[in-house]
Amino acid sequence: MANIMNSILDAKFSRRDFLKGTVAATAAVAGLGMLSRENALAEETAPAEHPPIVDQEEGGKWVTAACWHNCGGRCLNKALVKDGVVVRQKTDDTHEDTPDFPQQRACQRGRAQRMQVFGADRLKYPMKRKNWSIDAPNGELRGEDEWERLSWDEAIEICADEIHRIVQKYGNENILIPGGSECMMVMSKLGGYRSCWGTNSRGAYTSTPGKVGFWPQANEGINDRIELRKSDIVILHGCNPAWSSAGSPAYHLLQIKKHNPNAKFISIDPLYTDSAALVEAEWIPIRPSTDMAFLLGLAYTVYKLDEAGEDLMDWDFLNTHTLGFDQEHMPTDAEEGAHSFKEYLLGEVDGQPKDAAWASEICGVPEEKFEYLARLLSKENKVAYLTAWAQARTHNSDNLPQMHMTLGAMTGHFGKSGHCWGVSAHSRNINGGYYLVGSGGAGNPSAQNPLPNSTLNDTETWEACKKGVGIHNYYGAPGVEVPIDLKMVYWGYTAFLNTREGSTTGIEVLRSMPEFVLCQAMFRTTNAKYSD
Repeated sequence: MANIMNSILDAKFSRRDFLKGTVAATAAVAGLGMLSRENALAEETAPAEHPPIVDQEEGGKWVTAACWHNCGGRCLNKALVKDGVVVRQKTDDTHEDTPDFPQQRACQRGRAQRMQVFGADRLKYPMKRKNWSIDAPNGELRGEDEWERLSWDEAIEICADEIHRIVQKYGNENILIPGGSECMMVMSKLGGYRSCWGTNSRGAYTSTPGKVGFWPQANEGINDRIELRKSDIVILHGCNPAWSSAGSPAYHLLQIKKHNPNAKFISIDPLYTDSAALVEAEWIPIRPSTDMAFLLGLAYTVYKLDEAGEDLMDWDFLNTHTLGFDQEHMPTDAEEGAHSFKEYLLGEVDGQPKDAAWASEICGVPEEKFEYLARLLSKENKVAYLTAWAQARTHNSDNLPQMHMTLGAMTGHFGKSGHCWGVSAHSRNINGGYYLVGSGGAGNPSAQNPLPNSTLNDTETWEACKKGVGIHNYYGAPGVEVPIDLKMVYWGYTAFLNTREGSTTGIEVLRSMPEFVLCQAMFRTTNAKYSD
């Protein structure tokens, strides 16, 4: 083994030779199991210094660039440009980094945009399916056909001709654009299109903004990053900022621990997350999609312990700032016979008290944990209860946001220093507070889709295309039947085909119905694969 390593370390060789040596060494290590550091580094020498990739004085220039990823972080991204080509990237170095004024550092994804633009699998020119033509689309071959290169002039001419032909022959109402603002603006100028809407990101929180703890958007109801340092108990319920969110949430999570070394962290999640590990949180496992039962069981336990004299609930807040908790505080316009939340919680509506035993059977959290958590949630404790959107992206989660708000109101964790309860997600996950970088203008004039009642729900789109009719009911508006005889699909920025319900049905529709499927994509995405 030593001979192999010494040969590799001593030799001067090309990249190809290096790869050969690496493979040989890897095979040897795999066979022997353990490699002695003493042998491997016996003749290690100091590496030679490499010159910088580009000397700025020789024509390179740093310019501020956008980060186009949908995270909301607005992190600073700078590109070193030489002869019109981005050769390096860096992030925020405009000021000294401090906890109260942190640098707006880009994440690995944002700092890899140069690699994305110049990636080996980047689509660099237009292509069409080999067996597609205007006269014979052969849609059944979508997803299986070979591709051939087109010139830009050919591609633009085909697209323009096909859009014009389909609009003239079939009408704009039979063109579907599941996503992509540029495509939508173009087609709005050309008479309109059918589009889709859904809550696949925020789930049931979509209709929540404006309510206490979740204002003005569904991810802006928690305390800011400075105020969170005052919390003594931080509960992450289905919330994994260190892994999934923009900005510097992991950094700010550690700042809570730094400023309050005695702070207690708890993670309620099906997985022991990176965020839990980062702050050494206590882990309470829970079955996926059972959060509503868990919260009801916790609310029941809080109420019963308070009733027994433990004084956990904030009755002043409930009585003065909320409606519907009990019959004495029902809305004035409530229907006759309407039940209060308390009646439902105690089982007076359906005969099933939502106690810890009932909840535990559903969610898998041990019964004793409900009393433990209920006491931690006491109005006297400075609690930051942080949740996220994922639990509201499951079926039958319509009332989950209201359940979170109700439990937060019961225990008095709104509007007080060190207390908060709400969604900690997207750009506001532990990053809460004023943006360090403001957004600019849209850049392009907007165009309104002139086609009335044009929107289909994401989850019903493919079935609607099969049936020839769907329902327009945008954000709960009264349903209106929308006829559609699908003749064209225009993909913009979206991963619709593999991120919405009914992918198999979608592929079936794409192979059988439209005469033309156009896709704008940087890579051969699933949408692009099933296009023309």
